[in-house]
This record gives sequence, C-alpha cells and structure tokens, in this order.
Amino acid sequence: MMNRYVDILNRIRQNANLKWLTPGQQRAYQLVRERLKFLDEVNLWGDHGVGKTFLSWMLWKQGLAVYAPRLEDLRPPSLLRTAIVDNLGWRRAEVREVLRFCRSMGYDKILLITI
Repeated sequence: MMNRYVDILNRIRQNANLKWLTPGQQRAYQLVRERLKFLDEVNLWGDHGVGKTFLSWMLWKQGLAVYAPRLEDLRPPSLLRTAIVDNLGWRRAEVREVLRFCRSMGYDKILLITI
C-alpha cells in the first residue's frame, strides 16, 4: 500500500504544473518568489495538506531552487544557490540549526517548509 502511495506522489511531482495551483496557492507562490528576491530566509508553515510541499515542488520544477524532502537529502549546490528543505519542525532551535547547516553547504537563499 505504501509503495503505491509513494508512486502516486512521485507521478504528481513529475507531472505537476503551475496550472494546478489553487488561487490561494498561486498567491502564496508569487509571495514566496517575491520574498526570496529580497530575503535570504523564508519559512513557509501551516497545517498538513494545505499545499506547502506542492508549492515547493513548483519552485523546484521551475528551476528556481533545489528541493530536499528532508534535511539529510540536501546536497551542496551546483548552479542553484536556493535550497528548499521540507518536513521540518517549527521549533526555534531546529530552524536555526537547519539554517546554519544550509549556509555551511553554500546556499544563499533558504526556504523552510515547517509544520
């Protein structure tokens, strides 16, 4: 059952496009892009199922950032200097540690997805 779920998620991630965003997600997408132009760190947080991960997939698919579903999946940057790290807790100490780690890897801009 879990393999089927993962397979479906992978298909969605590979085939998704900006037209799939809801009006609220479209506004959030534009705000995140705007914020990342001027800020080095953006934290996108909210309840499960509101579209945070989907939004980050769109940024990744548009070639605007490197996407890591977990911190341990993040690799040093090649060309893109913006990292998206998903599935993080919101506690201050954890967020600071993740930011420190991303900076040590060489990322200039960091989008955190927290719950």
